[in-house]
Amino acid sequence: MADVATLVDEYLADTILMQLATTGGDGPWACTVHYVPDADRNFYWLSREDRRHSQELAKDPRVAGVIVKPHEVGEKPRGIQFEGTAERVADDDVERVQGLYKDRYGRDGFPDHVFYVVKPSRIVLFDTVNFPDDPQQELKP
Repeated sequence: MADVATLVDEYLADTILMQLATTGGDGPWACTVHYVPDADRNFYWLSREDRRHSQELAKDPRVAGVIVKPHEVGEKPRGIQFEGTAERVADDDVERVQGLYKDRYGRDGFPDHVFYVVKPSRIVLFDTVNFPDDPQQELKP
């Protein structure tokens, strides 16, 4: 049987877009961001502080999301679902995160954007390729 942690790490290395869901006074909201993972499976992205998702997570840090590569019709689905908390990256960690972002995207940010991080409390791999009989596999800490 395939190792779930290895499959999650490989999947994260091969994907660049994350759908992030927040909630606020106007109800739930979802956005798509370019992200980069670190070795601890935290997910970092850049955004402006005036965006709806940035304002909502400042008031309620609970988030959920998905990371899915585009699939062709007929292709077996694979993806990652997560829940956790998000926050602005601490000033003393920005340089490290800029390095991760630059390694992946060739630039270390945008002048009017700040870095945020999701610290997942739960990661679930949905993988009908490696687990056809039980595709929902939770990554155990």
